[in-house]
Amino acid sequence: MRTRELETLALYGFGSECATRVFSGSMAKDAELVTAPNAGVPGELLTFFNPKVVEVLRSPLKARAIFPEEKNGDAATPSAKFQMLEYVGHTEPYDDYADGGAADINANWVTRDAYLFQTIRRYGDLEQMRNAAAKLNLAAATQRAAAVIIDTDYNRFDFLGVAGLRNYGILNDPGLNATITPAATGTGSGTKWETKTTAQIFQDILALFGQLVSQTGGKVDKDTRLIFAMSPEIAVRLGTATDFNVSVIKMMDDYFRDYTIVTAPEYATTGGQLVQCIAPEIDGQETGVLGFTEKFFAFAPVRKTSSIVQKFRAGTYGAIIKNPSGVAGMLGV
Repeated sequence: MRTRELETLALYGFGSECATRVFSGSMAKDAELVTAPNAGVPGELLTFFNPKVVEVLRSPLKARAIFPEEKNGDAATPSAKFQMLEYVGHTEPYDDYADGGAADINANWVTRDAYLFQTIRRYGDLEQMRNAAAKLNLAAATQRAAAVIIDTDYNRFDFLGVAGLRNYGILNDPGLNATITPAATGTGSGTKWETKTTAQIFQDILALFGQLVSQTGGKVDKDTRLIFAMSPEIAVRLGTATDFNVSVIKMMDDYFRDYTIVTAPEYATTGGQLVQCIAPEIDGQETGVLGFTEKFFAFAPVRKTSSIVQKFRAGTYGAIIKNPSGVAGMLGV
């Protein structure tokens, strides 16, 4: 039997050494392992790599929800002037021989400086190849990163302007009227909304709206389209409700015909929580715009020895408040 089996093994090309291993009953357990003892598989082979890319969340960009954008000049324009026209004059009792009365204009030119800013994306050939192996398009991702970075700074300049230039933002334009203080009606004579009841918060909103009405000489009323801008934390307080489930929002809905609440982190200022009541348009004229010279200019990609470099440029005037009376603020809520 053994001889026949050996012949069979030989027929298939197996020599006597192989036969010895096959017929040795103790070979399987006594033979020394050439490889390290291992009963598993590499963990990487069992790992699932999700192809969906999760982008890190960024602060919301809300300036454009308050004022529209407007192009003025181009990258070669260092500054822009905006004409403010006021009608002045008086009347006198009529008489056939009298020449009294006067009608004139007062033109004022407001100057804003343009601010050019840039960013650059870079990636190497080997870096791109390795990211491609991970199913990541590095060229497209870095281009999107440049757009996001530019847009983020646009939003910051629209709210705060650029220090050292005649370039201001929605929160610090020098033409804005002084902010008012909320009533000290909260717990312990507090002014912050976290210490106030629904009715007390609504009274602060009415006081802020009343300030806007006063500033505009009555050109704004409760039927005018309005924007209430505040931080997300303060907007939560508008949900404060009475025992009868009447919230601040409900009170606002009942009083104002057309209003929008815009939340932006920038309203949590270093001086306290700020709320602005804005009439975006008065008598057919825009209250403010977000000025820019160019939104996003992409230079040609430059090929280095083994990498790509590309520059991107943008230009802003910040927020141009054409009618400061259309913006009222309350600080310290």
